[in-house]
Parts: sequence; C-alpha cells; structure tokens
Amino acid sequence: MTPSQLSRLLRQLQWTPEQAAAYLRVHPRTVNRWRYAERAIPAPVEVALLGARACQLWEQGPDENADLPPGFQRIMDRLLRPTRGSA
Repeated sequence: MTPSQLSRLLRQLQWTPEQAAAYLRVHPRTVNRWRYAERAIPAPVEVALLGARACQLWEQGPDENADLPPGFQRIMDRLLRPTRGSA
C-alpha cells in the first residue's frame, strides 16, 4: 500500500488519522508517518484497513457493494453463518 492509497482509504472510511490510529492501536503520529512516506506501511495495517472498508461496504447493503472484491460476499456469508450449537 502506498501513502496515497492509505490516504484515499482513510477518506473512503471517513476516518481521521486519529480514528485510524485508535482502530489500529498505534499513535496518531505513526499514521501520519505512513501517510507522508516517512515509514513503510506494514502489511497487517493494509489488511486491517481494507477489511474495515470491506465490512463498511458490506453493511451498506447489496446495492452499495459494487466495490467489494470478487468472492467477498461468499466469504462474509460463511463468516456470518451460525456455527453448530449456536442459537
């Protein structure tokens, strides 16, 4: 993930750097260092933020899910399916 991709993703999530930092459990300065290319963006951060965006799109409903990656609906359906023995 590039710094510009990170900034775009934060805009899509409608998150400030402070909100992203709270979600990722890092200092807001760390998020800004990623945004301004002072530090490399770790892969787990990319995965976490993309997952947050995918979940946000999922919650908006099927008409808004055009941006979801292929197969995401199947994965979410499987994750959200009740497990055996659960009510």
